Amino acid sequence: MFGNFQAKFNAPALYTTPDAPGRTISSAFGLVGIYATIVGGLEAGYEKVLSEASEALLEVAQGLGANAVVGVRFDPSVSGFLVTGTAVILSA
Repeated sequence: MFGNFQAKFNAPALYTTPDAPGRTISSAFGLVGIYATIVGGLEAGYEKVLSEASEALLEVAQGLGANAVVGVRFDPSVSGFLVTGTAVILSA
């Protein structure tokens, strides 16, 4: 799901926890978010929309100079999902 981003930074890039186990947050850029709509109903696109929204969230974070997003939330609405988190730089 996050192939290019993970390959570039060699680490899982999305964490639903407020930190990354075994890693240190060396810098935080703040809140990032993406709203993704579902076309054709949940059955037609639930997993695809979540995957694409997650990838887009990582791209926004990367654009800020981050290498991960922590505290990720997936908030559903009637027509889609709001995916938010905090863009950070993780060090070993």
